[in-house]
Amino acid sequence: MEKLRVGYIQGHKLLELDDTMTKEERQLHEKLDRMVDITKPLVPQVRAMTNKEFMAFVSKPRHVDDTDCITFYEDEKMEYYYRWR
Repeated sequence: MEKLRVGYIQGHKLLELDDTMTKEERQLHEKLDRMVDITKPLVPQVRAMTNKEFMAFVSKPRHVDDTDCITFYEDEKMEYYYRWR
């Protein structure tokens, strides 16, 4: 499957999300990319974020190659319960 491109349309040009960010926003996303491992459970990682970091994290799409889902909880029972309830 081809990766999706996310951005904004301005005139006749599709701008990448990075093209519309300020230097501060770009630095924050770079910090989040280093801080968060989306192949590991997300809830413990999100708990450590500030509100500003969390809002930035959810505003930029991220994906994991070769999988259809992400893991939210470290506990497999909780993961199963919330995924299939």
